[in-house]
Amino acid sequence: MQPPRFEEMAGVTGYLNRMMSRTMDGVVIFDDVGRIVFANATFGRLIGQQPALLLRHSFLGLVRESERAAVLRRWRALGSGREETYRVHLRTPSGERLLVVVQHRLELAASLHLAYVRDLTESAELSRQMHELGGLAGIARAFASITDPRQVTQHLVTELAQLLGVEKCYISLHDPVTDLVEPLAPAYGISDEDLPLLRTRLAENGHLAQIVHSGQPRMSNDAANDPLLNKRLVRRFEIASLLTVPLTTGRRILGFVNVINRYGSGFHEDDVRPLQIFAGQVAVVLDNARLVSELASQKELALARAGQLEALVNSIADTVFIVDAKTGRVARVNAAGQRLIGLTAAECERPASDYIELLNLRHLDGRRLAVAELPWQRALAGETVQNQEILLRGAGAASDTIISASGAPVRAADGSITLAVIVARDVTELRELQRQKDEFLSVASHELRTPLTTLRGYAQQVLRMIERGGELDRERAINSLERVIRQVDRLAGITGDLVDFSRLETGHLRLDVAPCDLIALLNEVLDRFRISTNAQRHRLLLVAPGRPVVGNWDAARLDQVFTNLIDNAIKYSPQGGTIDVRVRALETHVQVSVRDEGIGISADKLPQLFQAFYRVEALSERRAPGLGLGLHIVHELVRLHGGAVTVESEPGRGSLFTVSLPLAAAPALAGSAAAEPPLAR
Repeated sequence: MQPPRFEEMAGVTGYLNRMMSRTMDGVVIFDDVGRIVFANATFGRLIGQQPALLLRHSFLGLVRESERAAVLRRWRALGSGREETYRVHLRTPSGERLLVVVQHRLELAASLHLAYVRDLTESAELSRQMHELGGLAGIARAFASITDPRQVTQHLVTELAQLLGVEKCYISLHDPVTDLVEPLAPAYGISDEDLPLLRTRLAENGHLAQIVHSGQPRMSNDAANDPLLNKRLVRRFEIASLLTVPLTTGRRILGFVNVINRYGSGFHEDDVRPLQIFAGQVAVVLDNARLVSELASQKELALARAGQLEALVNSIADTVFIVDAKTGRVARVNAAGQRLIGLTAAECERPASDYIELLNLRHLDGRRLAVAELPWQRALAGETVQNQEILLRGAGAASDTIISASGAPVRAADGSITLAVIVARDVTELRELQRQKDEFLSVASHELRTPLTTLRGYAQQVLRMIERGGELDRERAINSLERVIRQVDRLAGITGDLVDFSRLETGHLRLDVAPCDLIALLNEVLDRFRISTNAQRHRLLLVAPGRPVVGNWDAARLDQVFTNLIDNAIKYSPQGGTIDVRVRALETHVQVSVRDEGIGISADKLPQLFQAFYRVEALSERRAPGLGLGLHIVHELVRLHGGAVTVESEPGRGSLFTVSLPLAAAPALAGSAAAEPPLAR
C-alpha cells in the first residue's frame, strides 16, 4: 500500500484541526520515516511553531539526539493497532527542552503513526525540585554535625550519586601553596586504590583551570574528544561525560565536586543546579572543618605554650605572683612562691588584699603595708615596680623573710590592664650577708687598728729610751718588744685568716697530704698553749691511745684546725677550767673532741656557728676579739680532708667540738702540687 500523498492529506487538515482543536493534548500524525503529515494547534503551541510549518518536517528531528535511536526502535517494534506510551524530550526552535509523554499508535492500513503528546515539563520539574529539596534536606541533616572532611566525603558522594543517578562521584581539594588538587577518599564508584591517579596540578589540568578562571561549572558530554581533559584518565576511568562544580567559599575555591557517567546521555543544565547547591553546602562544611581543625591546632598550640609557660614559671627560683585585674584575685603563684609563703596552689588563689594579713606584710621598719602599697596593686594602677623590699612571715614560718618585689602591668591590645605580674626574690640571706659584710668591715678595721696602735705605742717608747741616751732600761725594753711581737702575731693571725678565707672561697686552697701522727701533732699544739700566758688559768689535758695514730693528712692544716679549737675553748672560758682533748681511733677514721667548761652557746646560735664572720658573745655585753672566720675555716679544712666537725653546747655548761677524720685523705685532694702552708701565726 502506497502512503498517502501530502496533497491528499492537506484536504483533510482543516477538518482534523476543527475536530481536535479543543483537545488538551497535542496530536501529530507522521509516516513511517517520521515526516509529519498533521499537527493540531495544541501541538503547535507546545512546540512554539505554527502547525502548518511543521508539515513535512521530521518528528524524529524534534526528539533529543541522544534519545532518537531508542525512539526509532520503539516505532519499528510496533504492530498494527498496537499502542505504546513512552517519555521523551523534545526541543523547540528556541532551544527549550520539553519532557513529554507520547501515546503512540500505528495505523497499519494507512501506514500512519498517530501520537498524542502531553507536556510533562512542569510536573517533572516540580517532581525534580521536590526530589532535590528532599535530597538537600537529608544532606543538610547529615552535614549538621560533621567536621571531618572524610565524613563529609563519605556522605556527600553517596547521596549525590544516588540523587543525580550518576555512576562515579568524587571530591577533590585544591592546595594553593603546592597547587596540588588532591582527591578525597572515599569516592563513589572509584576504588581507594585508583583514586590517587586523579591527583593533578591545577596548572596542568585545563578543565579545572578553566573552572578556576571563570568561577563557573564546566560540563563535558564528549570527554573522549575534549581537548582540556587528560585522554589517559578518560580511558582509564571510562569517562563518557563529566560535570565539575567548584567548591567556593567567599572568593576562595577550596576544591571541586566531580560527577561522571560512562554510558548513556550526557549532563544537562538542569543537572548543574543541584550539584551547585550540594557544592555550596560541602564548601561550607569543609571550610568549617578547616576552621575547626585550625582552632584545634591553635588550642593544642595554646595548651602546649601554656604548659611550657607553666614549666618555665615553675622553674624560676624566684616567686612569681600573677594577679587578675578584673577580679583582684591572685590567679597564680609558682612553685617557689608556694614554698616561700607555705601555701598550696589552691590556697594561693584568693583576693590579693588578703595577703596583708595572711603573710603579715610590713615595711622593713615594721609598719603594716596599706593595700595601695602592695606591689601588685601598684602594678594594676599602671606603675612599674622595682625592688620594693617587704618583710613577711610565711604560714608556719618561725622567722621573718625579706623579699625584693618587682613587677609591671600586662596590657591588652586596647591598652587596658588585664594582669599584674610580680617577681619577688628572697633577699634575707643577701641582707644578712650585707649586714655581716658591714660588721666585718667594722670589726676588721678595729682588729687591725688595735694592734697597730699598740705597736706604734711600744715602738715609740723604745725609740724615746734610745734617744735619751745613757743606760737603756733593758727589762723595760724587753717587755715592750715582747708586746710588739704579740701584736705582730695577732696581725699575722688576722692576715692568715683572711688569706685562707679567700683561698677557700675561690677554691684555690689545696692540701699537702702525707703520713702524719695525730697524737704527736696534738701534743705539740697543747705544749704551745701551756707556755702561753693566755692559758695560765686553764688545765690542758690530752686523753689518747698509747700508740701513734697515723693517717694521710695535711699536718700544717690540722695544726691550724686544733689550734683554733683550743684557742676558742680558752677564749670562751674566761674563768679558767679544764680543756679536755680526747682522741678515739676507729677502724676507718679517728675522732678528736675538744671540751671546755666555759660560757657555752645557746641552741639558736649553733646552726650559724660555722658561718663566715659569725661571732658569739664572749661575755654578756661584748664580743670576743677576732673576725669571726676561725670556725668557718676549721669547718672547711675538715671538709677538704673528707671529714666533718660537730658541736654540742649549753649556756653555762661549756661546749664540745668533735672532729671526725678519715685515716686517708680524699683522693682528689691528695698530693696536690698547688698546696700552700698556712701563714705563720
